[in-house]
Amino acid sequence: MSFKELKSKRDARLNQAGTAQPSVLSEKETGNDQNQLYSQLDGSGLIIKSVSGRGRGLWATTTMKPGSKLLSLPPHIHVLSARFLDTHCSRCTIEAEVRRCTKCLTVSYCSTDCQREDWKLHKEECKAILRWKAASPDGTPPADSIRAIGRLLWSRKLMKATSDWWLEVNAMQSNRDVLSLETQESFTHFAQSLVMYLDVNSPEGLRDFGIDSARDLVDLMSKFAANSFTLTSSNLSSLGVAISPLPALINHSCQPNAVIVFPRATATKPPTLEVIAILPINPEDEILAAYVDVTLPTELRQKSLEATYNFTCQCAVCTNTEEVDLRSSCYCPKCSEGYVRIKDRGKASVCTKCGAALVVSDDVKDKLRVAAEGLQKAEKLQWTESEQALRLTTNILSLITPFSPPSAHPRLALMRLQQTLLISELRPHDGKIDDIIRVSAQVVSGLCDLLPLGHPIRAVALAEFGKLLCVDEPALSEEDQARNSFPPRGYHRLVLAKDTLVRANNEVQIGFGPGGGGLRDEVRAILENIDREMAVYRKGVTNLRASATQKK
Repeated sequence: MSFKELKSKRDARLNQAGTAQPSVLSEKETGNDQNQLYSQLDGSGLIIKSVSGRGRGLWATTTMKPGSKLLSLPPHIHVLSARFLDTHCSRCTIEAEVRRCTKCLTVSYCSTDCQREDWKLHKEECKAILRWKAASPDGTPPADSIRAIGRLLWSRKLMKATSDWWLEVNAMQSNRDVLSLETQESFTHFAQSLVMYLDVNSPEGLRDFGIDSARDLVDLMSKFAANSFTLTSSNLSSLGVAISPLPALINHSCQPNAVIVFPRATATKPPTLEVIAILPINPEDEILAAYVDVTLPTELRQKSLEATYNFTCQCAVCTNTEEVDLRSSCYCPKCSEGYVRIKDRGKASVCTKCGAALVVSDDVKDKLRVAAEGLQKAEKLQWTESEQALRLTTNILSLITPFSPPSAHPRLALMRLQQTLLISELRPHDGKIDDIIRVSAQVVSGLCDLLPLGHPIRAVALAEFGKLLCVDEPALSEEDQARNSFPPRGYHRLVLAKDTLVRANNEVQIGFGPGGGGLRDEVRAILENIDREMAVYRKGVTNLRASATQKK
């Protein structure tokens, strides 16, 4: 069976599994007032329903195509991670020449408009940051989560407890009653940091924020942990954290039909969170998003979901134990063309190409285990010792690439990290650009094998690949050119860059919704430059031919 046939068969099975309708509770049990609470649902084609065993969720009432915008709203609150406070505006999140607050010297703004609009919250935040930095040995600001909950509670004071804004927050799911001992301990430390940040010295001080007991405080922290979103840029780079109660109602699937993105940052305006369909959605379909990285194998996805959200996923991808999962596979050692699923020791898997029943060797499994451990180490080193992290990823990849396809874990994760590290060290006219392009091509291959057309992660990967192809190519000796036929050179390199960016341009309009957000603006600008460069190239060739003809 070819890979294309395998993928078609898998997708058909998963789509069929996705059509099974769970037991939906009556309107009374769903709490019809929930639909009335969220004004953003009006005219959205979405409603809230409760499902036995799954809780509340968002469901479609109309047909929606891939690329459709299901929801668009500003988060209730958002904060930047500490490393972006000096480079991005804390209100609109654009990367720009920013000015620090003259009092706390921590939060920055791109304009007086943003600073003025944010003052109603930053007024209290400013004093809290100053207190925190004074007590901190190294003067660093508090963690994102502390600053986010601080803003949430100061907003509650401004909005009042009876406002729809706070009622939406109050209605968020809490896992307080099923927290593990480890999580309870971490929440205890979190609570101590939070009360210090808020300058609360007594239970009465907490009541000013609507927190009447330690149970209420744990409840709030649990809601934050289970319902917060990663605040991202238009190319999915993590910028911080955001809280938005309505999209937080969306349940999880490892084969999602929707994604949550922040397509564009606009000066003087707060960021906009958008829910975008990436698969066809029919009436009565539940809207599903992925809470975790779906390129990870089942075991790691389940571990992450259990640790953060306290549930075990039962989607079709997770319950598939027989068909080859390209996240947990290796090349067939017999035919070298098909894929074999990596199972527990002693269990055989059938090759997708030659049909042979094979047991993956212990040697392969041991190398993959070492590679997974190396990945964890490299991820920790990337911010402090990037050169060592790069050496580590390069060495590990040479160990597993002969038997591990680009879509498999940990090879795909290692390549994505290696690409990031290589780009961060790239210098003008650097001969390493071709090495980065080769890694990027493999990353695109792996992501396209796992993710559907238009998924924002693969759209970003395509855009990154196309941009790398546009970087000035290094001068190579004839020997090097003969040894490395990829990437192509000269005009053919431009052709590949254009083809790749056209694909990216099409996919960003699905994954980031109508217009494609800021990433599409960037891609279109590069395509225009490529067209001009190709025109100059063709004109030069035409002139050379004309000159040669005249000489004859």
